[in-house]
Amino acid sequence: MAGIDLGLRGGPTASPEVGRRKLGGVECEHVSLASPIAFDYSWSGETNYLALHDLQLTDGLAFLESREPRRILDLRNKMTFAPRGARIDGWSALSGASNSYTALFFQADLLQTELGENAPCCQEKPALYFSEPALLFAMQKLRGALLAPDGAESTYLETLALVCVLELARYSRVADYRDQPTQGSLSRRMEETIRSYIRDNLHTSITLEELAGIAGFSRFHFIRAFKTSFGTTPHQYLIRQRVTRSTELLLHSSLSLLEIAEAAGFTSQQQFTSSFQKATGMPPGKFRQYLR
Repeated sequence: MAGIDLGLRGGPTASPEVGRRKLGGVECEHVSLASPIAFDYSWSGETNYLALHDLQLTDGLAFLESREPRRILDLRNKMTFAPRGARIDGWSALSGASNSYTALFFQADLLQTELGENAPCCQEKPALYFSEPALLFAMQKLRGALLAPDGAESTYLETLALVCVLELARYSRVADYRDQPTQGSLSRRMEETIRSYIRDNLHTSITLEELAGIAGFSRFHFIRAFKTSFGTTPHQYLIRQRVTRSTELLLHSSLSLLEIAEAAGFTSQQQFTSSFQKATGMPPGKFRQYLR
């Protein structure tokens, strides 16, 4: 198991303080970050990832899989979950005197291993900056144990970690119930099919006719069903995904702005610049310079 990959931009004094404990089937860590500091980060691992944030930002963006980028400046008591293989990317500029996060890394079959066939299914869908009182309380207890001056006993930490995973599974069942498809929407399977198609073909000029054909709908009915399922139009969703892809390339590649525009499927560098600035508040060139 490994922690989040941080690309710090605050100079030699900005190194984070990391406390990590490895237990049976889980790994816990608490990371404290100096302020002010800017950094980019990424995660895509072989384990599930659950984090409790205690961060205040002056600016930043977070990207989780194909979901809409999120900009929330007060992340205190917000949580993020990424299942095995899911990718998180983003950048943050911290404010305030004290910023930290507590993370729990665990195998997807942890509850089945511990509780057998009666174990609840764990959360499988990623969630960015969410709140849930019972899970928050459990994660705060885990954070407190990790920060104990004399170090908490391993059995206590293992128990708290298991409680956190159980609360996450309980939250998943409640969220799934609330998130049942409504009449006139795409099926869950079709939603994922559309997401995958867009993700795999984002560098091309994806048409409404293509997407409607995959769903087996007329273009008119597809637009209505898509908006019911995704909360936005196909065009707006595509632009958001192109901005997300271009942000990843700005953070993790040396491609020129024109090459990034083409790789993300924008029709021109002008469209790329305009769409990126509208979504993030700054043009892509300035965004890249800010993190370097």
